Order: sequence, then C-alpha cells, then structure tokens
Amino acid sequence: MPPSGDTPILSDVEEGHAMNNNMGGTLLTGVIETSDRLTHFCRPGERSVRSPADPLGPQQRQLFCRTHSVSTKCVLKPCHDSHVCQSQDEEVAPIKTKRLKLSDCSRQQVFVLLVLALGNFLSFCSMSILAPFFPKEAHVKGMDLSVSGFVFSFYALVVSITAPVLGKMLPRVGAKPMYIWGLILAACSNFLFGLLPQIADYSWFTFMAFFVRGLEALGASAFSTSSFVFVVETFPDNISTILGVMETVIGLGMSVGPAIGGVLYSIGGFGLPFYILGVIMFAVVPLDIWILPVASAEAKKSTTASLWKLVKIPAVFVVCLIIIISSNVWSFLDPVLEPHLETFSLTSREVGFVFLLFSSVYAVFSLFWGWLADRINNHWSMMAVGLAVSTGSLLVLGPSRFITNGPNALWVDLVALCVLGISVALTLMPTYQAILNFALENGHRRQVATYSMVAGTWSCMYSLGEMIGPTVGGIVLEAYGFPVLTTGMAYSTFLMMLISLLFFSCRNACSNKRDEEEYTLKRPLLENGCIYYGGTDNDKCVLTVGYGSPTEYTST
Repeated sequence: MPPSGDTPILSDVEEGHAMNNNMGGTLLTGVIETSDRLTHFCRPGERSVRSPADPLGPQQRQLFCRTHSVSTKCVLKPCHDSHVCQSQDEEVAPIKTKRLKLSDCSRQQVFVLLVLALGNFLSFCSMSILAPFFPKEAHVKGMDLSVSGFVFSFYALVVSITAPVLGKMLPRVGAKPMYIWGLILAACSNFLFGLLPQIADYSWFTFMAFFVRGLEALGASAFSTSSFVFVVETFPDNISTILGVMETVIGLGMSVGPAIGGVLYSIGGFGLPFYILGVIMFAVVPLDIWILPVASAEAKKSTTASLWKLVKIPAVFVVCLIIIISSNVWSFLDPVLEPHLETFSLTSREVGFVFLLFSSVYAVFSLFWGWLADRINNHWSMMAVGLAVSTGSLLVLGPSRFITNGPNALWVDLVALCVLGISVALTLMPTYQAILNFALENGHRRQVATYSMVAGTWSCMYSLGEMIGPTVGGIVLEAYGFPVLTTGMAYSTFLMMLISLLFFSCRNACSNKRDEEEYTLKRPLLENGCIYYGGTDNDKCVLTVGYGSPTEYTST
C-alpha cells in the first residue's frame, strides 16, 4: 500500500499522462512496466533509484517522463545503498557500449560474426572484382567509358532503391531467410556475369550487363541489409565496433577484389573471377543455414517503421547527406582510376594492386574508427574531420589546378589515395550509430523494425552515393579530365563539412539552452521531491512521488 491509504494507484501511466494532484498532501502514485520502453514520474533530469528488490535490473534504459503536465526526459538507472533520488540534469542517454573482448563473446556470437564477415567480403569482392579489366573489355564491345561507368553505378542504384523496401519487409520475412536467398541470388548472378563475353551483339551485351548486375545488386542488398539486424541483435552493446569489423571486411573485399580479379583475369580470362566467386558463395550457404540465428519472438512481433519518418528527422537527414557524399567520393574511382593509372603504364595486375593498397588502408582504419566511435558520443565531429581530410586528399590526388599545373608522380597519387581511404573510413564509421541514436531520441522503439529501417536507410544512402560517383566520374573524366573531376569532388566534401559543422553546432547550442530553460522552469515545482520503489508484482512496480520528506516507500 502507498504511504497514504486513500491515494489511488493509477493504471493508465503507459502513455505518461496519469497523475494524482492531491495538493493537500501531494503524492503521485503510478505503475511502471519493466519493459524496454517505460514511462514514469520523475523530477526533471533526475536519476531514479532502485528498490531493495531492484525490479528493473542493472540495465540502464531510456524513459520519457511526465510530471505536472510538463514533459521532460530522464534516465532510469539503479544506484546502490540509497532510496533517494539524485537530481541530475541530463538528456536521454545514447546507446551505451562496453569494451568488446573476444574472450567474452559466446561461441554463437563468434560464429555469427565470422559468417557475416565472410558474406560481406564475398559481396564486395564480387562488386569490385571487375574494376581492373571491365572498362577495357567493355570498350572492345563498343561501350563508351561513361556507359561502363554507369554499369558500376547501376549496382548501387539497385541497392539504393531496394534497401529501404527490403528493410521494411525484413520484420515480416525474417533476417535469416532474406540473408540466405540474397546470397544465393548473388552467387547465380556471378555465374551469369562471367558468360557476358559470349554475347557478340553490342546491344544485347549492354542490356545483359545491366540486367545481371542488377540481379547481383538485389541479392547483395538483401543479405547486407539483414546483416545489420544480426549485428544489432547479436552485439547490442558494441554496434559501432562490430560495424567497424564489417567495414574492415568490406574494405578488404573492395581491396582484394580488384587484385584477385586482375590475377585471375590474366590467368583464365573474363569469366574465371566470377565463376570462382559464385562457387564460393554457394559453398557458404550451408554454413549460414546452420549458424545464423532465427528471428527472436520480439523481432516477429515488432511493428514496421517508416523510412520517410526517419529521414524527416533533421539530424538524420544531415547524416544521410554525409553518407551520400562520402560514398560518392569513394566510389567515383571505380571506373576512372584504371584509365588514369594507364598514364603510368601499369598493367591490369598492377592496377589491381593499387586498388588493394588504398582499400586495405580503408579496411584497417575502419576497424580503428569503429572502435573509437563506440567510445565517444561526439560522432558529428568525427564526420566533420573526415570530410576535411578528404577534401585535402582529393585536391592532391588530381592534382587540382590550385596546387600545380603538372601531373603527379605515382607515389604522390598512392599517398593521396591512402589518406583518402583513412578519411572516408573516419567519416562513415559513426554514421550508423548516429542515425540509430537520433531515431531512438525521436520516439522510435528499440526493436527489429527500427534496426532494419536504419539499416535500410544507411544502405540506401550509401548506395545512392555509389550510384552518383561512378556515373559522374565517367562523364566528367571524358569531358574535362581527372584533375577537374577530383577538384569537384573536393568541393562537395568541403561544402558538406561546412553544412555539418553549422548544423550540429547550432543543434547542440539550442539543445543546451533549451535544457537550461526547462530545468529552471520545472525545478521550483518539484523541490524536495522523492521517488520510492516498492516490490514487484506481475512484472510491475509501484512508484510513489512525494513532496517534503516522507519516510515510507511503497510496497506491494
């Protein structure tokens, strides 16, 4: 019973609107659910404490609180040896992370990580394996450089269109079936792409190049989108670190792909690289069926989320622009770097090793930046610094006419490419975690539908940049040359850096000012307020808010 026997227990606090304002001896009593999305009464910004039974457990959770009809935010966190609230002004906490140690991972987690890494490696290996030789082979068939560039970008176009749709479907279809069927489709597409040189007619060759590339992209979109959900469900406390591992594997696929493609092309011609990849992908399918977990009960019950609702959040919209620009400046090199390196008289195999060099740097630093993003909350500053460094490396790579009118030495291009890989990794690593945090702050629930929609949004924006980059790269290279192309890309990263700095600086300043005003407004109403927990009953806990210095706490 509550300290005052005539104080009713309120049953409609699920929406956070119920309260009891008996101002004579003011007591507010409500019920809180011990679930992932909770509502209870608290003083502005204070940390609530646990009852002796600790009904809510040790995990910190995000809450939306409502007291005296004034909305505020607080964090529910257990504290020891006390039943009195500690007043502390703070925001809804972002997703907390803890240091990931391989020894702390279960066998299931390790196996899931391995199969996801292998799948993403094969996907991006098949995406990049044609970079050293396809422009030359396509030119023999009569295809212009701009058209062959669009073959590269068509892959990303299909992913950008299908990723949000697949993310919407994922809670109904299930992450595991979508992952496996996507991998099978990508494997079949590799076999078909290897048969393209058998087509003599230019029109049919062009059509089938786009068609098969689109099928491969659809399969890759399916299993890459679902892999995000496996990451979030299997490693909820280390999302950025595991995504850093995934990006490292992706970078390895992007880097090893051209090198493998160049070597296998020199050994067995156009088809051999794709046949080998197709066989390996088919061999991986039984492992995925055996190892990957099925969707949890919560995942099957989760509601669908809206891409448009997510992108309408201003902070998410800015992060999406950053993803597009970053993937754009990373992918524009696919169709244009090989023609540019021909000025240094490099063979297809040597061009493949150049791709291997700067993509490996991207892969290694993706792991480090992902680890760092898990340990700091200021993700937007990482993005801004990455965009600034990308601007400088692109100006040197051209080289821009602002720097010199002559061509670069080969070593200068290699250094600029490596620095570009470091900076793009720095920009991209915090973006998924940032979108997820902003989504949760704006009312999205912690459920598979949210995770899959964030994954679909991220894949869509990244692929949109991958579509723009090769298309623009091929057109501008033919019309104006490589230095003008890289200078234009540098302009885009510099402009995006300014936009992100301005937006997030203003956002933080306005947020701090609003918090101070709200705290000043609400605190006089809640002086000397205390919160007490009672015992648990059917997974519920009775909560009493009192004024003055009550000495009892609620029990059930």
